[in-house]
Amino acid sequence: MKRASHRGPSSAWMRVALSSGLAAAPIHTLQAQSQDAQAPASVASAVQEIVVTATRRAAGIETVPYNISAVSGDDLLRTGTQDIGQLAKQVPGFDMADRGRASLAGEIPIIRGMNTSNTDRNELVFEQAPVGTYLGDSPMIGYFPIEDVQRIEILRGPQGTLYGAGALGGAIRFIPNSPRLNAWEAGVDVSGSTVDHSSSMGYTYSGLLNAPLGSIAAIRLSARREHDPGFIDQYGIQKRQGDPAASPVILANPADVANSPAVYYSKKDVNYADVSSGRVSVLIQPMDPLKLELAVNVAHVRGGGSPIDTPDFAGGPWPLDPRITLPSGGRYENISPVLGEFTRTSSLSSIDASYDMGFATLSSTSTYYNTHARSIHDGNDLILNLPAGYRSYYTGNPVNPRFIATLDSPDANRAFTQELRLVSNGHHLFDYTVGLFHQLESHSVGVSIYEPGTAEQAAASGGLPVNTSPLGATYVNNAPGSFEEDALFGEVTWNATNRFQLTGGGRVFHQRFTQTQAYTIYLFDTSDASGTSSSFSDHIFKVNASYEYLHDQRVYATFSQGFRRGGANAFQTQGVLGEPAAILTYQPDKANNVELGLKGVLESGIRYTADVFHVDWDHPQLGTFTSVNSWPVVVNAPKARTQGAEFELHTPLFTKQLNLTLGYAYVDAKLTQNFCIPNGDGTGGVLPCGLSGTAGDRLPGSPKNSAVATLSYTQPLPDGSFLDLTLNANYKGSVLTLLSNNPYNVNPAYTLFNASATYHWNQWSVGLVGNNLFDRRVIYAGPLHPNSELMGTLSNTYSVGQPRTIAVRLGYHFAPGL
Repeated sequence: MKRASHRGPSSAWMRVALSSGLAAAPIHTLQAQSQDAQAPASVASAVQEIVVTATRRAAGIETVPYNISAVSGDDLLRTGTQDIGQLAKQVPGFDMADRGRASLAGEIPIIRGMNTSNTDRNELVFEQAPVGTYLGDSPMIGYFPIEDVQRIEILRGPQGTLYGAGALGGAIRFIPNSPRLNAWEAGVDVSGSTVDHSSSMGYTYSGLLNAPLGSIAAIRLSARREHDPGFIDQYGIQKRQGDPAASPVILANPADVANSPAVYYSKKDVNYADVSSGRVSVLIQPMDPLKLELAVNVAHVRGGGSPIDTPDFAGGPWPLDPRITLPSGGRYENISPVLGEFTRTSSLSSIDASYDMGFATLSSTSTYYNTHARSIHDGNDLILNLPAGYRSYYTGNPVNPRFIATLDSPDANRAFTQELRLVSNGHHLFDYTVGLFHQLESHSVGVSIYEPGTAEQAAASGGLPVNTSPLGATYVNNAPGSFEEDALFGEVTWNATNRFQLTGGGRVFHQRFTQTQAYTIYLFDTSDASGTSSSFSDHIFKVNASYEYLHDQRVYATFSQGFRRGGANAFQTQGVLGEPAAILTYQPDKANNVELGLKGVLESGIRYTADVFHVDWDHPQLGTFTSVNSWPVVVNAPKARTQGAEFELHTPLFTKQLNLTLGYAYVDAKLTQNFCIPNGDGTGGVLPCGLSGTAGDRLPGSPKNSAVATLSYTQPLPDGSFLDLTLNANYKGSVLTLLSNNPYNVNPAYTLFNASATYHWNQWSVGLVGNNLFDRRVIYAGPLHPNSELMGTLSNTYSVGQPRTIAVRLGYHFAPGL
């Protein structure tokens, strides 16, 4: 079915919060400092400098002339935040539908509402994500849990000059902890968790080791294992003989191939996940100016099912076999014949080298990443909602009472990137960053539709024959492609006075790509292959001015551009499943951002950031499916616009031990021009407006309003230990799943409440974390075919978020000298 088938280190504790909250904890300062139980309780003593490297050189966060947030690794560890989807729930203006790890490839990070694509897809999407994601200085794709990171930097607004293609709406940088020379460090953390509506327990355990290798080198190792128990109970599963995609259904009466029902069963907690990950990094520094760091990151995730429920189904007969009575659905209960499963393996290897020449640092980052996956999902809604004239070719006539459609979706992506940078060391009349970038990528996305046993049943019943492969496939598709880019980039800052700075930057790039597709449609005994290639060159600019009108108080203005690469679709252009050749390619899209802001830190300890922005978006890329034949495609809408305001505040309340963090974002993202794109009509003809949109239509994936509030308190104790307490609430307004007027695609607003308590004593810590304390059912996607003609309310499937989760954590961290 289309809806289900496409989604299916704590060395020293940080004390000063900024910007927005994270789970049940605030975002803290990023400079380590030891806890001093006897420290003075003055509010002003809470002020600490926060250092980030988003501009490719270390700088205080208040001096960066655009909106940037930073999250410390200690808070991530304490609150159990494990991936980017959980992070997105807590940061206003940053959004990502957390639809479970089965849908990792299709989840799109969104900043400032810059997305027009369907956010309810499982497969590796064709279009480039609108937000660039980095592990250190390495661009990455695939799934890597948050593990042993120093901080996360969230850069809002187009960041194309320094971060290139994909940083259309911004960039997210995971900054890992580097090995430390001449130091030993070790840590172990274990946790156990309960999830409401789950019958089993979750757990996580992790460890790290930092060890010197002589006086000029060190190695750092971290590893992590997690079990997420799942919380969806599934009913009406048809028992299979082996492989979950292609194996036949077991017959209740093997002697009656024509009429026998299937064998049905149920299973609890189907959407479980097991995650194993690790990182090994080696730092070599033979002399102070020269550094060389080699790192290997690996992650493997496997599990079953997706967080999908069917609460609208009141129970009753299975529509294709009225002899079978199904129970009613409910919250966190799914009625589906297909038991899904998924697996993904990702790796990223990098070599970072730098040499400090005094006036500037020359650095090189070489990266190779590889990810591949297989996911299996229910395909019934996709097939059973095809036009009636098609349906019999799939189901037979009379309909196979054991009909089952399974989507098997493999994907793979691997790339090599090389970046060279020369960055001035600051405090000059002119500071600069210049660099060269090269990327070579190959990728592949495939999908097969299996209907095992349907051909045999059709033959035995004497009805309309159904043609399949020997394994029961009705359709097999594989779409490999390649991409290559070369770019020259740079930024120059004129420090006109010690208060006024002016920055200009640009990026020039040339890109080449190919996309091919081969498919076989067994139903109609046809196969074909097609391919498209193209190349293009372009450039973008950035201008920024900032002025320190009072000590540590700045006003700034920015014009910046971002872009995404173009590409090609691949599909049949002839026959009943043909699509118009006019949509074989899609253009790059470009964003022009104007931003005005204020930011600063007061002697009282108050930190703040406030800005307004307006982004004009040309040729926004829309990732979706053709309206009748359901080919995955990317097309261009003509124009869109997003504008809004963002505000972040951290203030101590009376003493440095008590802190309040507030964050708010308003984002108004809309189409600004009508579009009408032809699609195939399923008979070999063309629908003039198979995909369409109207000026004023709201863009999917982001709420208009989002907010977070966090109250944190640290209580020193007489024995030198201390207690951290936090209380957090975060709000996300209603969100669309895709460009559509269907009310089922409007996901309701929600507010989640979280809390944590952590006790620290010497090297030990023990904590209690509660997320979604009031067990709010969060909907990330509603049904694509609500109340369908054939399936009724069984088609009303909802992708839902994690229920209330309570976790207990115990940690030990040994780091002499820190």
